Amino acid sequence: VFFFQAEDGIRDAQESRGLGDVYKRQLYNIPAYGWSYNQNGIVCTVETTFNNKTAYQRFLESGPLALLPLWGNYYSIVWSAQRELAEKLMQLPEEAFIDEMNRALRKDEDYQTFNFNQSGQNFHYAPFVKRVCNKRMQFPLRVLQSQRYVSSRVAILGDAAHAVHPLAGQGLNMGMIDVAYLANNIIKNKKSGNDIGDYNWLKEYETDSKLSLIHI
Repeated sequence: VFFFQAEDGIRDAQESRGLGDVYKRQLYNIPAYGWSYNQNGIVCTVETTFNNKTAYQRFLESGPLALLPLWGNYYSIVWSAQRELAEKLMQLPEEAFIDEMNRALRKDEDYQTFNFNQSGQNFHYAPFVKRVCNKRMQFPLRVLQSQRYVSSRVAILGDAAHAVHPLAGQGLNMGMIDVAYLANNIIKNKKSGNDIGDYNWLKEYETDSKLSLIHI
């Protein structure tokens, strides 16, 4: 969330938490709407058994499990699961959590998924996970769309303005689009001598960003 002071531009930039909770409050008088998937996303960084630049995703009955390559043998994981299962996975000791993850990636019978041809030349199992490298975190999964991205002297962007299920893999891309349009808006109005925090000038950022994201 960007705050603008009257004379010399940006006063402060702060992370916004809570604006996404459309059922409890409306921060900065910017209403939002959306719904919950009744799932949590578990995220952490893991070390695997071999170096691979391939991303993997398993579509489980409880929700998708994704391995996203970082560098070397390291992957970032996003495990979307129903809340009850997510809580159980979060409570597991590290070794047990790794075992559950490898079972899910290898289509154990406890983690049912759609049938597919595993004998084809292009099919490759995901690498085994051997270590969790940082603290596991979880967050609620939901769809969010703010009705407005700007108010007087305030602009919101990224997850504060909109949120989608991580399955789409578009959250960062959408946030970067917001950043680009807001930066261009600030630069253009600063060069023109306009008050960059004025609602009428900020409104152009909102229009540009919404038009670019409407298809997503």
